[in-house]
Amino acid sequence: MNSVVDEIREEGRLESSIQAAKRMLKLGKLTYEDIATCTDLPLSEIIKLAQEKDAK
Repeated sequence: MNSVVDEIREEGRLESSIQAAKRMLKLGKLTYEDIATCTDLPLSEIIKLAQEKDAK
């Protein structure tokens, strides 16, 4: 049971970090490396999010 709860928490944390990274990218004031550090997301994920933003 705890593993299910932990998995749900992790998914929520991940989604929150992704949304924060998207807001930071939109501001355009931080480097990708800074955003990765602040959100605990891998740099590759930040680059992917930036490419998705630019494609819109």
